[in-house]
Amino acid sequence: MTEMRTTVVLPQPFVAQALNGAAMQGNASLVRALIKQGADPNQTDYEGRTPCFLAAQNGHESCIRALVELGADPNQANNDEETPCSIATEKGHESCIRALVELGADPNQAGKLGGTLLFISAHGGFESCIRSLVELGADPSQANNNGATPCLVAASEGHELCIRALVELDDRSCLRKGFAGRFCPCGEEGGRAGPRSPGRHRAAYRRGGQPMGRCARWRRR
Repeated sequence: MTEMRTTVVLPQPFVAQALNGAAMQGNASLVRALIKQGADPNQTDYEGRTPCFLAAQNGHESCIRALVELGADPNQANNDEETPCSIATEKGHESCIRALVELGADPNQAGKLGGTLLFISAHGGFESCIRSLVELGADPSQANNNGATPCLVAASEGHELCIRALVELDDRSCLRKGFAGRFCPCGEEGGRAGPRSPGRHRAAYRRGGQPMGRCARWRRR
């Protein structure tokens, strides 16, 4: 007896909705099947979100890789100018950040006010994301439009581990030229930009022996 197989062709609107759902749920095999059925990997919803954006937002690395492999743009932004990499960073999805940068996303991409992915990580307290981004090429000394650096953002939010990471990865992230009179990256108000002993400061953070605001490097002048 010969087995009969029937190919079901789904309506395009249904395919489009199904692709977004598959990306949100992390079903990479369904993502591949739907794109083969004719779904557009760069389609957008009412907020301008692509399937790649939705996968990044929900932490699904396998879907991101499948989508980009089948034609998705890893840099396509939504209506608010957020990219898949920026939303993955905001959510702390380190594996997605790595995947997106490996697939073509810019680790130094900046938002409306000039804040890079490192600013987002520093604000959210994601130390591991900071380390991964710098490893992938992000510049920890790159300032935003107001002249602030990721280290200053981490200090303002009280994320000591992020400050330690930024100091360890690049001293320039803490120099903040032109920020004299404001609090230093270690949280001490009135501190001036300009270290007296860079090596001692870095060593203190590595030992973990200096509390915020009393570091060996940043002193009032």
